[in-house]
Amino acid sequence: MKQVNLALDLSLLVPGRPPNSPPDIFNEFENLIGKIDSLNLELYLVADINTNMLPGAVDVNSPKLRNICDIYSLIQWIMEPTRVTAQSQSLIDICKTNTPYKIVASGVMTLDISDHFLVYLVGKAHYTNGWMC
Repeated sequence: MKQVNLALDLSLLVPGRPPNSPPDIFNEFENLIGKIDSLNLELYLVADINTNMLPGAVDVNSPKLRNICDIYSLIQWIMEPTRVTAQSQSLIDICKTNTPYKIVASGVMTLDISDHFLVYLVGKAHYTNGWMC
């Protein structure tokens, strides 16, 4: 999992969870989110989590992930499938933030080179004395 601090009050997480990884990986994820929350940082999470977050999907890990996101008020911006095959569709690529008022657009773009689609967030930003805020 990679954490990038872009400014003193901003954290961007870009984790990837391999398929069939042990469920305790979500404990590490929760610890990291807790640390970011305790520092009162803005959090932008863009991730391929290999856990189906579509409503009604049967996935043993989705309740744990939903619980973590509820605890830390992480809002999901992507609500449509992000991976589509001939046999299934799932929402396994997520975009979440604890500052939803700073998001102006989000979406999913189909790519012809992969069965994973591109997910994105567009946020508000302004510059003060040469620093992005």
